Amino acid sequence: MGLGPNIVRTSIVNSCEVAMYDQAKQVLLTYNFFDGPQLHCLCATIASAFATFFGCPADVLRTRTIANRSSALALGYVQLAKSIYRKEGFFAFWKGSNALFARLACWNSAMFMALE
Repeated sequence: MGLGPNIVRTSIVNSCEVAMYDQAKQVLLTYNFFDGPQLHCLCATIASAFATFFGCPADVLRTRTIANRSSALALGYVQLAKSIYRKEGFFAFWKGSNALFARLACWNSAMFMALE
């Protein structure tokens, strides 16, 4: 059957969070940006923004698949994405991005501060 949208979405979001957090921290420390909890929160917020940008389209596909289980599975994920694009436009893939960003920013700030 292939990879489900939940696995794809989780992989995209997690890889963006970890990679971007590390990259943002390296860049900010290179420019002698302050170190401490503020740095970790800022880097976590930057990582959350990237994870939202790249993960939200997969999240929309996952949500639509769950909401319309029978018709979405019959279409397939590529056809579902084409259908969303045709009916609602390009930016429909980022519906709900504000809520996703808020959730990820809170979670990442807590997670990375505990990790550090």
